[in-house]
Amino acid sequence: MIVRPMTNKSGVFLPPSAGPCIWGLMLTLPITVILFAVSSLLTIGFGFMGARPHDLRRTGPRMIPWRFLMMLSFTAALIMLVHLLNELGFTTGHDRPY
Repeated sequence: MIVRPMTNKSGVFLPPSAGPCIWGLMLTLPITVILFAVSSLLTIGFGFMGARPHDLRRTGPRMIPWRFLMMLSFTAALIMLVHLLNELGFTTGHDRPY
């Protein structure tokens, strides 16, 4: 079996334990914590905006889907939480022998 070294788009060699990349950006522990905090704050903000009562003086529908944005940011926060736990050494998936 031939093992070729991994490189990113700019040609920089990556170590074998480089882990997942987003747009060529390594998801290290500090970046994961920052992304988790940002997505959690966005979830809270979008939840607040979606829970406000509708202003009856305005005509027409609400143009920004706050609840859908809240669910998207919650999904991102959950993915970052699982990745953060994996970075800290906890096992969150099954160890299947295949």
